[in-house]
Parts: sequence; C-alpha cells; structure tokens
Amino acid sequence: KIESRILIALKACDTALQSRYFSRMIAGDGPWAGRVFRPWMPKTYGELFDYYKEVWTFLEKQIDVLPLNLKNNIVKILTNNARGLITIKYLSKMVAETIDKLSQKPEIDKGPIVDAIYSIIKFEKEKLESNIISILEEADKKITGTDFHTKLQRYVGMYNMLRDLGNKSSPEIQELAKEGIKNKNLIKKELPILVRSGLKKSYHFGYEVGKIDKNFVYHRDVYKIRTTTGKKKKESNRNEIFHIHPDYQLIKGMRQPGPSKVTFSYPGPKP
Repeated sequence: KIESRILIALKACDTALQSRYFSRMIAGDGPWAGRVFRPWMPKTYGELFDYYKEVWTFLEKQIDVLPLNLKNNIVKILTNNARGLITIKYLSKMVAETIDKLSQKPEIDKGPIVDAIYSIIKFEKEKLESNIISILEEADKKITGTDFHTKLQRYVGMYNMLRDLGNKSSPEIQELAKEGIKNKNLIKKELPILVRSGLKKSYHFGYEVGKIDKNFVYHRDVYKIRTTTGKKKKESNRNEIFHIHPDYQLIKGMRQPGPSKVTFSYPGPKP
C-alpha cells in the first residue's frame, strides 16, 4: 500500500514537471462534480520556475531514501523532463548538476541518463551556455569510464533509438572489438554476460569481433557457455548470435554479409 501511494505521488510529480507540449483535462464526474474547479495558476514566470524547482528538488532528495526500484523511477522522471527544463535559464544549472550527481551513483540505471544527455546535446545545444554543456559532457564521460568493462556496458549495454537508429555498429563498438582482440582476456571475462543474458547490442559487438577474429579464438568458449546455460530454445536465438564469424552465420542456409538477421544455426566448434 505504501509503495502504491508513492508511485501515485511520483506520477503526480512527473506531470508537474512537464514543460513541453502538454494539456490538462478535468473529468466531469468524481469529487469535483457540480463544483467550480479553480486550480493554482502562476501569475509570473518566476512563480512557475520556482514551482518547477521545488518539485525537482523534492524528487532529487528522495533518491537517497527510497529503495532501488523507486530510485530508478525517479531517475526516469527527472531525465524524461530534463530536456524541457534545462532550456529555462533559471533552471539550467540545477538540472545539469543533478544529471552529473546521478551519473556518479553506482546503484542506479544509467541508461536514461545517457539518453537524456544525448538528446539535450543533440537538440538543445544552441540554447545552452557552454558551462552547462561542459557539465553534461563530463557526466557522460563518468558513465562511459575508461576501462573495457565500463565502456562495454555503456556502448553495448545501452540502446538509444535516436543514436542507434539503423542496423550498423557504432564506431565505439568497432573500437571496443579491436581493443578486445588485442587483449583476448578482456573479452573472455565478459563472455558470460554477453552470451547468457546478452547486452542490448551484443549482436553488433559479436559481429565486429567475428570480423576481426579470423582464427575463431572464442568459438569454443562461447559454445561451452551456451550449452551450459540451461536456457529454453525459444529464448536463446538473440544471444546465440554473439561472436559468430560472418562465414558461420547460417541464416536459412544462406550466408549474410552483415548483422541483418537474428535467427541462425551453429553446429558448434570444430574438434
């Protein structure tokens, strides 16, 4: 009951933070039926901006006290509304600094934060001061990290519809594949998650690795992990495609030049 009430309150806060292209409708029945409804209306832009600031600050404080699932709900609310609010000069620094703080919290989902930073820089950059852009870019760097595992989680594990539209591997994924091939232990450590649970762009990463790895170094390891997962067949198609050289992608008996299909058949490593 308490969690359901919190979720209702969070939904109200989400609605309160909307600043772009919205409308409000009041139902004709319910507690307001037969009475004149007089909602609060700001008299000045200053009142409106203070209202946004109060709701935003309230939500930010709740991140430190609520359980993880509700924390991630708050992160989604803040990041979904960040693009609209950050273009308001009075609120720009507050929004950017919150995004920077969220990028440093290890327990929360970083996907919505990365999406927010990307959309703000891509579509609103000209409206923002350089120091705001710098804060956002630094936050993105903190999420990306410098080690192989963190970069893998960032570029292979996160998907953005605008950034990743299409079926091509990003330059970052291609560079990760080259880095992994240079030091084979880097990829070996990540194989369990790539093969078993799969990151959102495991297929593209595996395809790029497969193009470089002419000696099929990882085939035996992939096959061993694949056969010991205990997954049902109907759940396995997406992840089985990790790290299969293009010549070994058998799609309806036809070789394919790139990662354009998902279903394939693989007989296992050569003895």
